[in-house]
Amino acid sequence: MTVGTASGGPSATADVRITRRVSSIVSHGDADPEDDSKNEYKHVARPVQQQALRRQVSNEALSSCGSDDDSVTLKKPPSHNSASSSPVHCCHPANTENEFLPRKRLFTNPLHDTKMFEHHKRALQLEAELQPLRLILSRLMAHPIHNRKGLFNTPVDPVALGLLDYHTIITRPMDFGTIKARLHALAFSSREQVVQDIRLVLQNAMTYNPPHHIVHASAMKLMAFFEEQLSAFCPDMALDPDAVGGAASVAAVEPSVYSNQATRCNRASEELLRDVPSKRKKRGTRVITGHDCFSCQGRTCAVCQQGCLHLEPTLLICNGFACAGARIRKAATYYIAPDGNRQYCQKCYIGLPAVLPDNRYKADLLKRKNDEETVERWLTCVKCQRGVHAVCVLHNEYVDAADTFECPECASMEVIHEPSIKCVESSDTSYTFASGEDLPVRMSDLMYSSMHNSSYNADSLPETSESVFLQSKVRERMILPDYPNAEKTVTVRVISDCARAFNVPDVIRKHFCMPTTQGMPPQRVHYRSKALVLFQKIDGLDVCIFCMYVQEYDGRDEYEEASSPVDTKKRVYIAYIDSVEHFQPRSCRTKVYQELLVSYLASARKRGYDTAHIWACPPSRGNSFVFWNHPASQRTPTRERLVAWYHDALSRAVECGVVTDIQSLYESEFQGRLEPLESTDAVLGSKMECPPLLDGDFWVEEAVRVHQLHSQRVLRITKIDSCDKRLCPATEVANVLRDKILAHPVSTFFRRPVNAAALKLKDYHDIISRPMDLGTVYSQLVLGEYITLRDVVRDVELVVSNATTYNPSGNVVHANALELHQLFFTELESLVSQWSATTVTWEVFASMSMNLDHTMTLPCTSTEPLFNAVAPDSHAEKTEKCLEKPQVHLLSGGADAVQRRMVGNDVWLLDKRNQLKNPQPKSNPRRRKSEPNEINDEPSAKRRRQSWLAEEVGASVRLHRTCFFSCSLTPTIEQETTYEQYTQIYTPSTIDHHVSSSTIADMRHALLEFSQFRNLEFDTLRHAKYSSAILLFHLHHDRAPGTIPECSSCSKPIVDVRWHRLSRVTERRLFQAARHPIGRRPKRTKPYEPEELCEACHTTCSDPDEFIPIPVSFHAA
Repeated sequence: MTVGTASGGPSATADVRITRRVSSIVSHGDADPEDDSKNEYKHVARPVQQQALRRQVSNEALSSCGSDDDSVTLKKPPSHNSASSSPVHCCHPANTENEFLPRKRLFTNPLHDTKMFEHHKRALQLEAELQPLRLILSRLMAHPIHNRKGLFNTPVDPVALGLLDYHTIITRPMDFGTIKARLHALAFSSREQVVQDIRLVLQNAMTYNPPHHIVHASAMKLMAFFEEQLSAFCPDMALDPDAVGGAASVAAVEPSVYSNQATRCNRASEELLRDVPSKRKKRGTRVITGHDCFSCQGRTCAVCQQGCLHLEPTLLICNGFACAGARIRKAATYYIAPDGNRQYCQKCYIGLPAVLPDNRYKADLLKRKNDEETVERWLTCVKCQRGVHAVCVLHNEYVDAADTFECPECASMEVIHEPSIKCVESSDTSYTFASGEDLPVRMSDLMYSSMHNSSYNADSLPETSESVFLQSKVRERMILPDYPNAEKTVTVRVISDCARAFNVPDVIRKHFCMPTTQGMPPQRVHYRSKALVLFQKIDGLDVCIFCMYVQEYDGRDEYEEASSPVDTKKRVYIAYIDSVEHFQPRSCRTKVYQELLVSYLASARKRGYDTAHIWACPPSRGNSFVFWNHPASQRTPTRERLVAWYHDALSRAVECGVVTDIQSLYESEFQGRLEPLESTDAVLGSKMECPPLLDGDFWVEEAVRVHQLHSQRVLRITKIDSCDKRLCPATEVANVLRDKILAHPVSTFFRRPVNAAALKLKDYHDIISRPMDLGTVYSQLVLGEYITLRDVVRDVELVVSNATTYNPSGNVVHANALELHQLFFTELESLVSQWSATTVTWEVFASMSMNLDHTMTLPCTSTEPLFNAVAPDSHAEKTEKCLEKPQVHLLSGGADAVQRRMVGNDVWLLDKRNQLKNPQPKSNPRRRKSEPNEINDEPSAKRRRQSWLAEEVGASVRLHRTCFFSCSLTPTIEQETTYEQYTQIYTPSTIDHHVSSSTIADMRHALLEFSQFRNLEFDTLRHAKYSSAILLFHLHHDRAPGTIPECSSCSKPIVDVRWHRLSRVTERRLFQAARHPIGRRPKRTKPYEPEELCEACHTTCSDPDEFIPIPVSFHAA
């Protein structure tokens, strides 16, 4: 076995030699070579043995450590052990002096490079120092009085304002927007530079404008406000308020104001506490300064110089109807399902029914309080005994043991690479952005080693022909004269490519049909899911910046009938797009993200896809699509802002010849399919052709929601007057069921679904596999759910069968079920006798259609139908006839042309004042009541037809039509040349064998769940570096420990649901600050220990109320 040499060379200290010897004993002593080759993570499972051997060797070499003589030498292990016990390959084969140095770590931390660690340490401290100034700058830019309309936020334009002598007087122009861009990019090397530039902005305004000018007065007032804020956050840098023209002195500030907002304990806040006059102490109390919990123990991190830092607790989203996916407030009471899939706030919980969807019961919900408080993990170096944050040193707790942790300053400088991943050689073509610098620098300037650690490097991820094309187009877009070599800092990879499928809801299959044979839609739709990620090197580490999940549909679906045709139309769906604001330079951030989208659409067109669908849906505030916990300064985009972003992106796609036509989903899939159903020659009972079935698309979820809403509305109404004057079999059977059956006392037990929770029938769903009730039968009849009369009879018989099966023969429910069976068939025979001139049974009409548009005539009457099912022109149709379709050319119109094409005939959507308003005039509420004999028909457009669900879903899609993009990728002669030039370097590959699925990245919610489980946040650049490093490690090693949660009690993998113990920060003190009664002392508190339990261990724990259920999407292979 051969490894790299230590950075110290022959003059390394005795401590390092002792460590190497301990590692040699642990690696080679009493180890089976075959076992080590099977499990490369075996060294992590024996931290106790390592610590014992470390102490033993340290005692043996105490005398050698105290002398300058390098007499402690490494023993050369036998050749057969060195060749077989370790799979580590040679990084430097020519070096034979240290050929048999034992490996110290299987996965080398990139911070073990001394030069790299020193720069990383300065970057973290700089980020912490500049954090208060970011808050001050945001307040200056949003000041409502002195910076009205962003007066100082943008550069001064002397030409537009006619200021010919501006550059003569002002030699160095500056504005808040430029400062913000450099501040977020960490381009400043110190706080003094930021403060100097902020003062320069205001001094320039006061220098150029005379004292009586409003700009001069605003700048002077804003300067006083800035110095006041600076004295609160950075008192050592503030000036005297009287010196800058402030009339009022700086007000006294509470200690919590000028302390670091991101930390709970730092030296600056403790020193300032002495200057603040404290209140008079009460007897029996004690003033406690600073934070001292069991986690930090009052320490300051040796790397970032910060104290105890908070992490974001578990994400809790209310699934109630009123909240619409809003986040549950902190310290609020909520209710969670035992499987963790649904949570409800206190307000939504009150309105919940007794029986929830998926056979859940309201009584089974668990009551909890959202008061979890999480802090970062701390590590203690075994050599220097200093405490550091695990985030600051990129520590992976599932690979490196915490009790044998050595900080990067104490660790050896060996550069050892794992055998399963190739080592990436650093060259002059590799660049990175560095904190404190405006321009990118070479990687060789930040690290001594000429080899990059591949486990934390994005360049060593597998490449595909698609990722190479996307990366080349992004780098071409990033070529900027002001930022040379900036394009060499980004990397694009496809981190997941797997086959997935979803089940089509029964509602869609009942109310829609296929375009060719009018058959039912498929039962299951198959597609391929891909995750495309953009990485950028910042401070020598790859940071995950942008992620896009796409779905590719090839038409390979599963149909109920084998003879059903297969839809061969190929589509792509942009499912999710998410990003964080750490990208540099910020000026080209939007262009790079849009270029990624355009280049992917170009590659999809090259592979034969002809349509692309996009849904512009921003996340709710506080929620996340892919990245967990975005930066606080990154605003959640509004719907209008996100739609405008897509307009710019698609205009770029049209310019490159990738997209040939753009329409809204309503115009391309709904408008043309609804018009034949409303025409005069429409076939009665016909269904709308099914739009494209996409996993998670709006119209599918909207159809399920509308159907559920109508079902509940029908069940709540006790009596419904028929608004149809035609003879419809479905309506007639529904009227009999309502007036004759449901109104009869014998149906009391069968009108609503059985509430097994309220009736305490624990075994009901075990015995009854398919519950049914008369109310559900009636609602399905009214909504057109049944195909024939035989289906209706089967469901009524199912109601009777369930009652007689569960209840014994002597039970009253059993007896009423038998009476109900006889009553139903008696009334049904009476109804069918009116349909025929002769006496027949209901079996004669068993195959009669229950379609809502199906009509029939009574015997001895006219052969013409009693009702014309054709509806007159609705208001929307009249609007379309009155408006002419605007003629817009996409090639020359840009983003405005895309916007006008999306609104189509609904040009009123372009008026922001009338956006999302109903153009129909309000009806007069004081209308005259109709006489008893007067025919007062309901408007025909409101009559329920078989296509009612498609019409309502189409209305919802039309109302939000600007958010649903349907882009055509079909080649055209006009743009073919431009497209070929754009994709000339791309040659699609039939199969990318080296790209496989990833456990953590195959699904969007799985990646988000993994990030929450491991506390991988992206709110700061410091957290983004750590989170990206852990994600890269697991992308390289898919089966590494830490992906699947394990039970803290039985150590078994947790399946489906993990029970997470709520964490709370506990102070290390015996007495509270408040006064306690005599003889009563507060209870001693124990330090918090993270605990994750499986379902079996949670049922046996002593305090189950301290846990909350969280669903688990990962499963052991």
